[in-house]
Amino acid sequence: MKRVLTALLLIPIVVLLLFFGPPWLITIACAVVACLALWEYLAIADATGASTPRWLTLGLAIALFAINFDSPSMMLPAFTGAGFILGVVCTFRSPVDRVLRDASFAFFGLLLVVYPLSLIPRIRALDAGASQLLLLLVVVWTGDIAALYVGRSFGRNKLAPQISPGKTWEGAAASLLGSVISISIIVALFPSFFSRTFLVASRPHGALFGLLLVVAINIAAQLGDLLESAIKRGAGVKDSGTLLPGHGGVLDRIDAMLLALPVLWYALVIQQLFAPLSF
Repeated sequence: MKRVLTALLLIPIVVLLLFFGPPWLITIACAVVACLALWEYLAIADATGASTPRWLTLGLAIALFAINFDSPSMMLPAFTGAGFILGVVCTFRSPVDRVLRDASFAFFGLLLVVYPLSLIPRIRALDAGASQLLLLLVVVWTGDIAALYVGRSFGRNKLAPQISPGKTWEGAAASLLGSVISISIIVALFPSFFSRTFLVASRPHGALFGLLLVVAINIAAQLGDLLESAIKRGAGVKDSGTLLPGHGGVLDRIDAMLLALPVLWYALVIQQLFAPLSF
């Protein structure tokens, strides 16, 4: 019940923000979520014996979101600079046998959490950005629900028992099927959603592109969930936090999106490159 109530509270807020929030507010919201998730990640990293520079890493995360808002094209050199800063600081603050571990764990946190969430404002700024982000959320959420209930009821074959003993191949298949069915229903009920979301929908293979994108997002989301589970299991941690009742921590809630967002972003980049061509 806690899980359901938390979802019922958060989902309308997220959807309203995507469609009606100004760019600055969306950036701030993403930065707040990123900092909360990043803090949880750094706590997990420290549970392995590291001692990451948490406040510096959070400061760099905020700086990266500010750069992303003002000059998105500068994100690559900004991330590079953040890595150098973490390396130099850890050189002087950490014991020599822990410099690499502390700096690497902190920098990976920026790549794992900050980079994917920084893509949300950039996707939102596109012509059909809000619809494309809604598609991603529907794919992730419906896939998660289908995997949870089908896996619990019918799951027999373990997907990755050493990483997440509760996940099964039946649940993974149900997640993929649930995502495809949910998007198919939306397209059937609201045809304009498809044409807005996929700019090449009118071309011969536009529907195929849409289907492949849904499948790719779902698989990426499941891999993101497994990645976070592997990180937690390696550190001997059950949940990343307790901030969200029924869901654990913020990182637990957004883990599927951390790989799904880059997949959506690069799919849209590829789509734009080939949009002038005839499919």
